[in-house]
Amino acid sequence: MRKKLVIVISFLFLFLYSCSSIFWGDKNLGKGYFLWRDGRYKAIVYNPNSNTPDGGNPITIDNVVSLNYNKNYIIFKTNKFIKPSTEIKEYWIIDKSIQITINDYNDQNITDSLLKVNLLGPLDSTRFYKLIKERNIGLELKEVK
Repeated sequence: MRKKLVIVISFLFLFLYSCSSIFWGDKNLGKGYFLWRDGRYKAIVYNPNSNTPDGGNPITIDNVVSLNYNKNYIIFKTNKFIKPSTEIKEYWIIDKSIQITINDYNDQNITDSLLKVNLLGPLDSTRFYKLIKERNIGLELKEVK
């Protein structure tokens, strides 16, 4: 009986641990950008001074539902909820090859302006896919879990 209990508890622990990494845990997207996860909510955050998004600047406040990235670009799609039954899908491209220096600024308005220098969006799907083709980005969106 005790052996079965240990096996069940071990299995339950492994199951819960594997599920938590799906819903929580930040992903480093390179050059100071992070996918920040908190339960079902996900956002893109910029924090060039750390290996974590803690204390970083949000790039978008809408929930990120799909994403992909490489060394030069981050592409992602967000859902913006206007009303409980109405959502707008918006598409974004971040050009990571454009260097941003926000360390010297304490003013949030200046910081926000600097972060938008390499951000294209919000875009509709037609414009988004046209820009991906024009810029030879070579990425496809993948669902964020």
